Amino acid sequence: MKVFLIGFGRTWTKSVSAALLGAGLNVLDMRAERLNRTLLVRFWAHKDYDAFKASREKYDVVEDHPWPMVYRELDQWFPDAKFILCRGMQICG
Repeated sequence: MKVFLIGFGRTWTKSVSAALLGAGLNVLDMRAERLNRTLLVRFWAHKDYDAFKASREKYDVVEDHPWPMVYRELDQWFPDAKFILCRGMQICG
């Protein structure tokens, strides 16, 4: 199963990915792999989609940037993937 957490930072993506990690899925922690994130954004910016896709193949779950920016492409590349939009907790008062 492929899961994309397509919320931006500070929207509970880390909490959701921790729950998925606890469920036994292989999670790419973007904060732990900052260089990886930089390369992914570079691949995306230069439309090097083959490298972009290949970097995603080995993980079940990814979070944060650059995934929210390319969810349409991801849906085409991984038609059976699940998408979770994390928006965080909104406090109204």
